[in-house]
Order: sequence, then C-alpha cells, then structure tokens
Amino acid sequence: MASDEPFAPDSECIDNRIKERINGELLYLNGDSFISSTTMNKTVNYSLSNETHVYTEEDARFIYGHGRTHQG
Repeated sequence: MASDEPFAPDSECIDNRIKERINGELLYLNGDSFISSTTMNKTVNYSLSNETHVYTEEDARFIYGHGRTHQG
C-alpha cells in the first residue's frame, strides 16, 4: 500500500463517512473492522522491512498461487 498523503483514519470517522454515504447498515464493514484490516501483521511487517528488491515492470517477481488456473 502506498500514498502521497498520510493515512490515519479513526474508526469513528469511518463510521460517520459510511453513515453519510450508505442508506441502512453495511453487513460486513464498520470503522473498527476497516482499521483492523489495514493493520499489518508482524510477519508481513518483518518481511517488508527486510526486502531489498525494487519491483519494476522489467524485473517483477512472480507471486506464487496468483494468476494461475487449477491444473488437475
């Protein structure tokens, strides 16, 4: 995830934005669940902090399990 602007929402702000835009109640998402989904776990955080490869179109790495069809 990347952005040119800081991303620091709080759950109350997200709940208010949802109420402004949605009639009724969402079944899956609220402010607390959104904040939880944007928090990186320790394993991913460690992997990213130790990554040295710069991904470019010319030098992209394959991500196993993505973009492949089932081969039975």
